[in-house]
Amino acid sequence: MPTIIYLVHGMGCGTADGEPRPPAEAWSVGAVEAVRWIGRTFGLPEPTVLDPLHDDPPPGSDDPAALWLVPITYHGVFDEFRSASQDRRQHARSLGDGVLTDGEITRLTQSDFAWVNCVDVLLWWADTVQARNWATVKILDAITAADRLAARAAPGGSVRRILISHSLGTAATTYALGELAKEAAWRKRGAFDAWFTLANVAPFVLEARRVYDQALVPGAPRSLIAGYMFNARNELDPVPWLLPWRAFSASDAGPLSNAWQGAEADGLYSLVPTRGVAAPPGFVPVITDVHGFANYLVSPPIATLLAGTARGEAYTAEEVAAIGNAPWDQLPALRCRNPGAMSSLRSAVAIYTRRGPGSVSNNADRALVDRLLEGVELLAAARDQC
Repeated sequence: MPTIIYLVHGMGCGTADGEPRPPAEAWSVGAVEAVRWIGRTFGLPEPTVLDPLHDDPPPGSDDPAALWLVPITYHGVFDEFRSASQDRRQHARSLGDGVLTDGEITRLTQSDFAWVNCVDVLLWWADTVQARNWATVKILDAITAADRLAARAAPGGSVRRILISHSLGTAATTYALGELAKEAAWRKRGAFDAWFTLANVAPFVLEARRVYDQALVPGAPRSLIAGYMFNARNELDPVPWLLPWRAFSASDAGPLSNAWQGAEADGLYSLVPTRGVAAPPGFVPVITDVHGFANYLVSPPIATLLAGTARGEAYTAEEVAAIGNAPWDQLPALRCRNPGAMSSLRSAVAIYTRRGPGSVSNNADRALVDRLLEGVELLAAARDQC
């Protein structure tokens, strides 16, 4: 009767040339270690990592306290795109008719950082047939395969599921859940006890009807999110503000605003601010980790909420006080050669988040492309300065 924790990555997990990363540099390594650190900090059982998924349930899976970690990788389609041609400029033009101007192509292709990160978002957003369907299949296959394995581990038992999606992964997961919701069995039983959306970009690349679908309202009857939705934003991360006027908000859910605001009033949906930059033990943080998956996970509010959700009972104020700040104080912290790098990033993000819809382009597609490039360039500049 395990609790399954699904991890869905965001942008930038591939390589500039599309070749596979060494296993030690896979996106999942830091995220998995972050969850392991959370478990040790809060006294949870050591999780079993199912990557790849096993053919048979691992030993101890019938323990009600068992934890499974299931990293879900879908960036292969983006790497295939990058590996198809060494001529970046010409290749970028194939993203779609009129998606990129010549100036934007130059900005996209002149640095590996932009090429790795922006192509993921642009390809998923523009290629709604191949890239989006590929990601959807990968996500749903992993979710259902792990669920079937858990059912074999504890026939007739109750499986708990926690979904954690980062950045573009939240958009991809939102789309995938819309497909999962078409299966009555999943909606009837409430698929996930909690959904953690870290640096949520779904409202920027999906229609509002998908982002705020009835099947995603936390705690609503027949919702896929039976319990809670936690939406985290790091104060120095520009990505959750690609289009500030469309950032995820219960009040912007259109016809379902009352349902989402009701969930928020009942504490079933909440915005979780995070701060700072740290890394799991054994890793070295960099300033671009303001948008990092592991950095979001080890932040005190997310770590505490995730631990309580995995335990099945929130930690009391007394329990949290007993743990204290020491575990976080001992994490590897960011050290910049330039002490002013963080202040510069803070100022740049403050300006970035205040930009209105008319400040870039009246064309929605142009605004998204320009703001995406600007946000990634802002992070790259911080990296160079740090």
